[in-house]
Amino acid sequence: MKMRRRFAAGLLVPVLLAGACSGEQQPGGSVPQNQQQPGQTAEKLADEQPDDARLRVIEAGAAGGNFYAYVENPEDREVAGQIEFTAFDAAGKAFKESSTTKPEGRFEVFPPKSTIAVALFLVMDRSAGEKPKFSRIEAEVTTKKRSAIPQHQQGRFEAGPVTSETRSGSIFAKTIVEVTNGYPEKVSGGVLVVMCKDAAGKVVNTASTQFSAEANGKKAVDLSSSGGGSGCKAYPRMSSSTRFGETE
Repeated sequence: MKMRRRFAAGLLVPVLLAGACSGEQQPGGSVPQNQQQPGQTAEKLADEQPDDARLRVIEAGAAGGNFYAYVENPEDREVAGQIEFTAFDAAGKAFKESSTTKPEGRFEVFPPKSTIAVALFLVMDRSAGEKPKFSRIEAEVTTKKRSAIPQHQQGRFEAGPVTSETRSGSIFAKTIVEVTNGYPEKVSGGVLVVMCKDAAGKVVNTASTQFSAEANGKKAVDLSSSGGGSGCKAYPRMSSSTRFGETE
């Protein structure tokens, strides 16, 4: 299930660029999709199909060297979804993400009944010598199968207030967020995104990093980002690289 949303990026944003069926099963073929096998429950079969959840992109853009999107999950369960960004220059030409920054199988996990931010560092494909500036960003989210979500016990991540300080003589700000791992098992590869807005509510800075934490423990997470902004908020979540109960 795909949902797409278009947004103007505001100021022209420079980013890094990369150079230029049949229902019958045949002998030896695969099992037709949606066909329940002996001993397979309907619930398990559903878990192996793309989720029909209604994920919705509320806002998309670029700031702080990242592409970002706010995604709403109105469902009462976690939903895995893959986000794809498309950038457009002033003439309307579209640019897609390069394979250099697009790991195979990458997806995000959106908590139930939530609206959270995703910020990704991307490189966009271009022709040799092309140096476009982007004036509009689109984001599309495609749901993945439920069984793709990292296995874990019941719990949740929580983030405390965002504190920030600028290093002397540097354009980079040090951002610290205390993350609480509310799961009864150790986590590694958790994702923390910080979004900062100006007084008018425009996103002016983003930062993203991974974190690890002990079971039911707290962890102070440091992020580095360029730019400023106030009214910052942190969004912890899972992704395809998150693991529970494993040693690092």
